[in-house]
Amino acid sequence: MQNKKKLKGMVVTGVVGVCCWHGCFFPSSMVDLQRGERYTNTNYVIINALQDRKDLLWILLTYDIGCQYCINFIKRVFEEWPDDAELWKHVIRILVPKMHLYGHKDDCQYSFSLNYAKCVGRTHGEKIETLWVAGKELRGSTQEMNEGHRHDTLSDNHAMGVFRKNQEGHKYLFCELIVLR
Repeated sequence: MQNKKKLKGMVVTGVVGVCCWHGCFFPSSMVDLQRGERYTNTNYVIINALQDRKDLLWILLTYDIGCQYCINFIKRVFEEWPDDAELWKHVIRILVPKMHLYGHKDDCQYSFSLNYAKCVGRTHGEKIETLWVAGKELRGSTQEMNEGHRHDTLSDNHAMGVFRKNQEGHKYLFCELIVLR
C-alpha cells in the first residue's frame, strides 16, 4: 500500500530477497516486484535460493506476512515447481520475524513466533531488514536505469557488502567476544 504517486509509472516498485540468517550470503536470491509483493515473485526467489541446497534437513523462513504466505505455499510450489515440491513439503517452516510480529493478531503472535518455535535459538529473523540499508542508498541512482544496468549495479553493491563483511568480520567477532566476557 505504498504511496501511489511515488510509484506512478514505474515498472519496478521494489525487490524481494532471501539471505541466510547471519547475512553472509546476501542476497542469495533477489527478484523485482511490480506493484506490490506477489506470492509468485516470492515463491520464485525462495525456490531459486534453495535450488542447490536440497541437502538441508529443515529450513526456517521468516517473512513479515508469513502467516498469510504459508497458507497455500506448498500448493503453489506444486503448481509452479512440481519436481521440487515433494522435497520442500516436509522441510520448510515459515514464521514471522519478531519486530513484524507485533502488528499481527494474537493468534498469529503465538502460532508464528520465533519465541515458541523449536530449533531456532534466540534469532530475531530480521537480518534481511538490516541488509536493505545499503540498497536503499542506491534507490535514487538506480531508479531511472534500464533493467540490465540496474541489476548489475545492485549485484555489484551486494557483492561489495559481502566482501566487506568477510574482510572485517573478525573485528565484529572480537568486539562480541569482549562484550560477552
